[in-house]
Amino acid sequence: MFLVLRLAPKSIYLEKRTDYFMEIIDAHMHAPATSGKDRSVRAFAKQHKIDFSGRGILREMRANNVRRAIALSSDTNFTFPTPIEKDNIIKLAKQKGFVCVAGINPYRISRKAIRSTEKLLANKTICGLKIYLGYAPFYPNDRKYAAFYRLARTYKVPVIFHTGDVFGSKNLVKFAHPLGIDEVAVAHPKVNFVIAHMGNPWIRDTAELLYKNPNVYADLSGIVLAGMKPSKILKNELAWAFDYVGNFKKFLYGSDWPLNRMKDYIKFIKSVVPRKHWREIFCENAKRLFKI
Repeated sequence: MFLVLRLAPKSIYLEKRTDYFMEIIDAHMHAPATSGKDRSVRAFAKQHKIDFSGRGILREMRANNVRRAIALSSDTNFTFPTPIEKDNIIKLAKQKGFVCVAGINPYRISRKAIRSTEKLLANKTICGLKIYLGYAPFYPNDRKYAAFYRLARTYKVPVIFHTGDVFGSKNLVKFAHPLGIDEVAVAHPKVNFVIAHMGNPWIRDTAELLYKNPNVYADLSGIVLAGMKPSKILKNELAWAFDYVGNFKKFLYGSDWPLNRMKDYIKFIKSVVPRKHWREIFCENAKRLFKI
């Protein structure tokens, strides 16, 4: 009598192995704080026992197979443009595994600031720009940002917008509603725009912008934060958005570290994104959009 073993198809094992070794690009994390201006972010990280430091981010990246990270300055810290040698983002850009996005401070825009930004784009120190909707009382179509949209077109880099809920009750969410991005997306069809945080809680409005505009994308960062349990309603909203947009090339993974532990956030995104689209969400879309 012979015992017949029915093995699962080889492809299943290969798929699991591929998932385990899948390269991850974190398309939205924040540079470790070195300034007192980041005290609110540092306090949150400390509360949740997240090591908000250079060693902390490298440790989390290694532990979770995050090979590269797109680093942004903290939303509560309008430091850029500043002298290049003093900016945390510029220092981080010199380290292997990081590419950086420069946040734009609408209160400090000048010809010198624009030239400084262009220099960083020209030498590829930065791979994109970020505008902090909700943290400053300006809409996406404000004339203050026009020069930076032109730079983004010239150097073919994306512009990221903070959208949705804001960190701190004194900021104004009306300026962070994603629908304001529709106007600049239409006015600048050759610039790619990224709606950070999926516009949460305006997830369905964000889905419409992604569906309508070929140059608009969204990152899935910071939809829940450390210490929060994602609700069934939230997961259903994301599933609805994926179905409505109908194109997983429109979405990027991001953790919003240090407001999340990478391990927990990767697990959360895997729970809402169909397995067959993991590689797109966690790696390929960011490679293509940021040209890395």
